[in-house]
Amino acid sequence: MGESLLTALSMDHHHHHPSTLLSMDPSGVSQPSLAAASAHDDYNHELLGQQRPQITLSGPPDINLPLGGDRSPPQHLWNPVSCDMLDVRLGTQVYDADTPLNLPKVGIIPAGGRKCAKRGDSIWGAWFFFNFYFKPVLSEKFKGKIIRDANGFSGFDKADLCPDVFLVQHDMENMYMWVFKERPENALGKMQLRSYMNGHSRLGEPQFPFSVDKGFARSHRMQRKQYRGLSNPQCVHGIEVVWSPNLSMVSEADCKKWVDLTGRDLNFSIPREASDFGSWRNLPSTDFELERPSPPLKNISHLNSRKLLNGTGLNLSSQPSNHAGGDCMDLSPKCSKRRKDFFPHGTDEDCCLSNNSYCQDMEIYPVEPSWVNEFTGVMRHACGPVTAAKTIYEDEEGYLIMVSLPFSDQQKVKVSWKNNLTHGIVKISCVSTARMPYIKRHDRTFKLTDPCPEHCPPGEFVREIPLATRIPEDANLEAYYDETGTVLEIMIPKHRVGSEEHEVHVCMRPPLLGSNELLLAFMGIFSLVTGLPGPSGFGSSSTAEQVTEGVDASNLTVIITGGASGIGAETARVFALRGAHVIIAARNMEAATDAKQLILKTIPSARVDLLELDLSSLKSVRAFSDKFLSMDLPLNVLINNAGVMFCPHQLSEDGTEMQFATNHIGHFQLTNLLLEKMKSTARKTGIEGRIVNLSSVAHIYTYEDGIRFAELDEKYGYSGKKAYGQSKLANILHANELSRRLQEEGANVTVNSVHPGLIMTNLMRHTLFLMRMLKMVTYILWKNVPQGAATTCYVALHPSVKGVTGKYFVDCNEAKPSALAGDETLARRLWDFSEKLVKAKTRDRR
Repeated sequence: MGESLLTALSMDHHHHHPSTLLSMDPSGVSQPSLAAASAHDDYNHELLGQQRPQITLSGPPDINLPLGGDRSPPQHLWNPVSCDMLDVRLGTQVYDADTPLNLPKVGIIPAGGRKCAKRGDSIWGAWFFFNFYFKPVLSEKFKGKIIRDANGFSGFDKADLCPDVFLVQHDMENMYMWVFKERPENALGKMQLRSYMNGHSRLGEPQFPFSVDKGFARSHRMQRKQYRGLSNPQCVHGIEVVWSPNLSMVSEADCKKWVDLTGRDLNFSIPREASDFGSWRNLPSTDFELERPSPPLKNISHLNSRKLLNGTGLNLSSQPSNHAGGDCMDLSPKCSKRRKDFFPHGTDEDCCLSNNSYCQDMEIYPVEPSWVNEFTGVMRHACGPVTAAKTIYEDEEGYLIMVSLPFSDQQKVKVSWKNNLTHGIVKISCVSTARMPYIKRHDRTFKLTDPCPEHCPPGEFVREIPLATRIPEDANLEAYYDETGTVLEIMIPKHRVGSEEHEVHVCMRPPLLGSNELLLAFMGIFSLVTGLPGPSGFGSSSTAEQVTEGVDASNLTVIITGGASGIGAETARVFALRGAHVIIAARNMEAATDAKQLILKTIPSARVDLLELDLSSLKSVRAFSDKFLSMDLPLNVLINNAGVMFCPHQLSEDGTEMQFATNHIGHFQLTNLLLEKMKSTARKTGIEGRIVNLSSVAHIYTYEDGIRFAELDEKYGYSGKKAYGQSKLANILHANELSRRLQEEGANVTVNSVHPGLIMTNLMRHTLFLMRMLKMVTYILWKNVPQGAATTCYVALHPSVKGVTGKYFVDCNEAKPSALAGDETLARRLWDFSEKLVKAKTRDRR
């Protein structure tokens, strides 16, 4: 154990995906692969000489060996390239991946050979079919709750489903296969389809939309009725068929993919007789995609030639060793059952080994290692190394590699990279500190007694990770440990040429806030504490009356959402004081009436109207805009002020997460409905229209990607504070994108966003106690309500802001928001997402 451990990583590129070989040899020298080939040949002869041997796993369990579950497919396709390979490894190889697999093409396989769809495409095709050609059936009073978008259905609870409506799974399978009748090679096979519909999908793959865990119960309602000759067919409750779905919400790329997979026109309809399409069940299996057998096998006597544990060899490769002689097993149709036991996802044409041995004379029993029973959940289906396990993410510009390095010496971690002819390689060198013979803790000394330790042995190791593209020669790679120090994140740009190896500086991850955010926070605190005016002549201590002094707003009409309380009420009062016609849009009409009375009490000549508006309801937003437009008033200023803050997870009546629905979606739709009125008012009067979105400095504290598009409404992973930050980020992105669009049109309307400051208002009702305690500690940073309304009034009324658009203001001065807030791509994506969301919600309501 004291000997140094050399870990070498190598890659072999044949006509399949790349894989990673992590090899360990306590001698410090990688062993040649001849022993592996010899052991493999021994194994072949042993199999041929036995009649149905019962194979058992010898040796202690090793968590580094693959589990019995499916392997995840490699992420990238690779061009063939010759490389040297150090193949010192443990896992038993029972066939040669380079040996052609040539079973006869039978049944529905086209004579010209199969196109052989990837598993991912076929799984996606199954998801697409069930997602759009079926839909949930809700009880009568809940029918309006269904929300349909390109990702599926949402907005309803399990209890809302109507259990009396059901479909027979047998019929659903027939309809699926009818859809793929023209291109059956792209469909899931019989058992794969059944498995998928029973909810057995890999992590990261699209799930069957009507699984039991989503509330769609299964039963045997048709039992003993001999339905279609079946004595006990399974039924799926709470769904119905959509014979001609509307695919207008589906992206063009997905539509093209669907057409390519099915070979049909996009808007085809499923005929009623498709449920009778059972002839496909009599054809040979169409299961596709041969996958390497991942489970270890029992009773392999030659394993003594390669130790199973304690660091003598570790095979993490899906690549087999090369064989001398080429004798292989004949997996012909007459032994298809045994072949499928061995290759659980292979097809007749996917699997063909040479015919020098006799499959019918043996049976192989793949089993899971004993330790797999110690796990539940996703770990039961995981496989791979314990130390230096990697996961690769990718976007248009580059890669992010996550590498786990538990029990390693951080000071000795080195990251380097190089290019070969076709792709880049990232190399990680480290020293394992696990499995030491003795460990001291306080005044005690512990001895290693575990006969089956599962961590990496102590010593040096190297891992090389291949990428699908080359790394630019002038690339500046970044490598950071996360906060725990156990995960290394490496960011790599894409593409160019080179051959040298370059070292990457490794350090701790920077703080969550970037330099811009830190500067923003510092300047904000400095301004708040000192109260000094900025370039505009105003600062954090300025009030709304001060920043609008001398402004005549008597020819303006303004709508203020949330104008019944807090800074909204103060903004309404100051606008009325300057002579504007004020429309207070409020959910609580009683509070709005009180606010109006207070204004009239001090400003008897004020023009104030009240209109009801609940921004969490798109129906209410539409009703408000219709009511206002029917009043035939001009509209010069729109202040999107209302909001909710830090509320627990809940969905709006439209099925959208409450903070996002109220703070962003409601204002997004309201602005769109009133925009033509604002533009026409600006044209007729020559007075610049102004839209002000109230955001917050809290926009810097949001989810990692800024906006949780895919999980927007999910309770899992929800944070009330991050959801608030997400909605405030959306306010800035909305303002920026709308500003860009209006500038392209040449419209005389500006759009800006503001941070009003820390003010104790009803907005904080969900965290009132916490905020009061915080205010006691940080009282010097808080504003009063007149000061909180100052930035809004300044941007909406002050002459010096004329023509300024797409900016962010703090303390009545222009400021720079976070990097996410300035992301134009994210702003466009949010706009498109919001448009589709509003369209889907309003259509479902009809």
